[in-house]
Amino acid sequence: MNIKDYESNNSNFDMLNEMYKELSDNKGVAELIVETDGLKLKEFSKDLKDDKRIVMTAVKQNGLALEFASKKLQDDYEIVEEAVKQNGSALRYASKELKADRDIVLSAVKQNGYALKYTTSELRDDYWVLNKAVKSDGLALSFVNEKLRDANKLVEHAVRENGLALYYASERLRDDIDTVIAAVEQNGLAIQYASNRLKEDESCVKTALKEDGFALLYLSDKMKANKDIVMTALKSNGLVIKHIDPKLKKDKEIVDTAITNDGLAIKYVEDVFKKNKEYALKSVIQNKEALKYVDKKFQKDLDFIFEVAKYNPDVLNSLDMNSYHTVVQKLNEYNNKEKDNKKHR
Repeated sequence: MNIKDYESNNSNFDMLNEMYKELSDNKGVAELIVETDGLKLKEFSKDLKDDKRIVMTAVKQNGLALEFASKKLQDDYEIVEEAVKQNGSALRYASKELKADRDIVLSAVKQNGYALKYTTSELRDDYWVLNKAVKSDGLALSFVNEKLRDANKLVEHAVRENGLALYYASERLRDDIDTVIAAVEQNGLAIQYASNRLKEDESCVKTALKEDGFALLYLSDKMKANKDIVMTALKSNGLVIKHIDPKLKKDKEIVDTAITNDGLAIKYVEDVFKKNKEYALKSVIQNKEALKYVDKKFQKDLDFIFEVAKYNPDVLNSLDMNSYHTVVQKLNEYNNKEKDNKKHR
């Protein structure tokens, strides 16, 4: 591009920009613009940012457009109410007076519990407001005062919405089995915030592992060496085998459970299993990517690939062209033979 072209393009851009500004200063056009993108309010003139109809249209489309409204309209009950109904976090841009209005705040936290952050300390002590907030976003418990973080029902509602909210619960409730089970049912990883006593409780631990096998990472070495506990984790996620007690990695039942859940678990087992055709087959049939981790003799064995391809034809994608055609031909012969056998049964 030469200098004249560059200057011409810039001139065209400036002209279009001026046209856009002129058009957006027209109330009718401005309203059409914010109907599809409320945040365009940012680019309007002060007069338009103070126009109730235009601002109302903007916040109905995107509540966060309240940030660009005039101070007067940030203090307008109807405008703010519509904004927080669309996006509770718009409460952040409301006037100080409306941030303290209970009904406005209730609307905000019902839509987005995190909006609790932007209200007054008085309303953060209001149980009804808090209850609405944590039911919408359990992590809103982080904005609750210490005393109410010890309220059974409030915390229960929080952890049922997001198990990780257990982090903000009182020490007493992190040692309460009902609260912790409610948390780990929603997110198994919440076990990391449970008391040490409950991290050793089998019912609690198994509930967590059934929801997310990787909850095992937050348990004691004793638990990682407990076969029953480890089996529960592996049935949820076979890759957890990487983190179990080394002695259990030699256990056939453990390895079988892991690769049945996820063939890639073969990557983390003893070499004796990688060299075993039965385990190698099972892992690659479950996940074609496991072919990278079985013994090298299987990776180049077309008879082995054929056995896998009968159940998982995706493994063929890892072959070169000649090998691909060889195995596909063998598969076609096998399938035709199977069809003939069915006809004669």
